[in-house]
Parts: sequence; structure tokens; C-alpha cells
Amino acid sequence: GRARFLRPKMFLSATPRSWMLLTRTSSYNTMLHRFSLFNFSASTEEPVDFEKMDEKSYHKILNCKAESKVWRKKMDEWQIPLKKKQLRHERKLERESQFVPPAEEQQLFVVHDPSKP
Repeated sequence: GRARFLRPKMFLSATPRSWMLLTRTSSYNTMLHRFSLFNFSASTEEPVDFEKMDEKSYHKILNCKAESKVWRKKMDEWQIPLKKKQLRHERKLERESQFVPPAEEQQLFVVHDPSKP
């Protein structure tokens, strides 16, 4: 039958630095297949910087589309509150830019007419 691989436990949060630690546990052959995408024979090439790498290519190369969508979604969950925070900040700046301070009220001097109540 098909070999089944263990999936890592679902973590509540994950950061780019912990991505390497959270990849699936795999056999040696799978590891060779995973890293065969890199050309290690060319020593002139710079090593891949996972911090600067975009998310799509990271998942494509390291996970080889072996992880479920649920797992990848859980990995990227940390981005959701960050995006919300950025949007909140943008809305706040927009509100502040549109704010017009109220004009000072002019004091009116009312002279009381004694003939009227």
C-alpha cells in the first residue's frame, strides 16, 4: 500500500523561523526527493534564504505539495492577526486625516430688555 506519513501536531501559532521545525516527519527517500529540487552541485549559487523567500515557493519546494491544505492553513494562521492589525492602523490614519477640529463658538452678548419678561 501507499506509505503514510505522520503529520505534525497542529500548532496554535507559527512564525517563519519555526517553519523548518514543523515540516512533516519523513523517510530518507522523501527527504532526498524534497531536496532534489535544489541544485547543490553548482557551488557558485548562493544558498536559499528561507526568510526572504515568498510563501508560495517555500511550500512548493519544502513540502512538495505533500502537506494537506489544513496543515498549510494552520502554518499561515499567524498572518491573519497581523493583516488585521495593519488594516486597523490604516483605518485609524484615514480617520485622523479626515478629522476637522470644531470651530470655536463666538460668544454672543445678549442685552436684556427690561420691558419683556
